[in-house]
Amino acid sequence: MMTEPSHRAINYWLVFGIPLFLLACVWGIVRFDLHAHQSNMFAQALAIDLLVTIPLVYFFLIRKTSIPKTTVVPVIILGLAIGTVILPSESKMTLDVFKTYVLPLIEIIVLLYLGSKVMQLRRDIKSSSEAQTDFFSSAKKVCSELMPKRFVYPVATEISIFYYVFCGWKSINPKVNEYSYHQKSGVLTTLYGLVVIITMETVVLHMVLNDVSEI
Repeated sequence: MMTEPSHRAINYWLVFGIPLFLLACVWGIVRFDLHAHQSNMFAQALAIDLLVTIPLVYFFLIRKTSIPKTTVVPVIILGLAIGTVILPSESKMTLDVFKTYVLPLIEIIVLLYLGSKVMQLRRDIKSSSEAQTDFFSSAKKVCSELMPKRFVYPVATEISIFYYVFCGWKSINPKVNEYSYHQKSGVLTTLYGLVVIITMETVVLHMVLNDVSEI
């Protein structure tokens, strides 16, 4: 029989104290001008410390604890914010590249990871029970296990929007003693009709403007 991996007791002073101490060290180096302003290469090294080294240290500190691994992302964003404030403007090339290319990629990876967890949860629910759980409820359950409470609702909402736009078109057949608040209606027919009417009006308006305008 498989057993759940045990997590070690969390020493919050150690887990959060070391990253905060390292962030304070970087701030102190820049604040007291120890070569940070004179050397562009040194400033780039500090940026790498803020964006890579300190988040990696935090990750290894929480790796065997119950703290969600996704909390590494806020640490990265915190390092990015601190670097934007304290580093000289002429030495922010690394930060600019990170904000433009790496940060969106991290967001996509996190959303894909959470989405895969949600889909796994839904598969488990379907295999173990006849009950149908909506995707948003599953997303909130997964997010509550992987991230701080304040981020659960916004992230679950964003994941659910993508799901319902691209994947959630399949209708659900209610079982005995179940009902859906969705009713069959002519809404799609109305929307299609509006699209046709707007298209026709656009063509006619374009022809009228061509006849009237001298341009």
